[in-house]
Amino acid sequence: MVGSQPNQDTGSALSMERISQMLEQLTSQNLATQKSITDLVEQVKTNKALWEANHEKLTVLSEDSGHLEGKFMENKDMFEGSLQQTQQELGQTTNILHKKV
Repeated sequence: MVGSQPNQDTGSALSMERISQMLEQLTSQNLATQKSITDLVEQVKTNKALWEANHEKLTVLSEDSGHLEGKFMENKDMFEGSLQQTQQELGQTTNILHKKV
């Protein structure tokens, strides 16, 4: 049995070496994963801020669009009224000219 003791120690030492290597590898992978997660969290925060800024801009643009649409309709109504008045005046002028001829 005394002869088997060195083999057991060598096996134990190799086992401990292997476990130590695996722990180092897992620790390294864990740190890389934590960094990736941290980077992703920062990216999500940035994307959220960009989304909120864009949403605010779209809200303003939507309000501006509504205002412009109202102005357009107002101008269209004025133009149509002016056009109708011009057509009436042209008709009256045409009638006066026909009577004089």
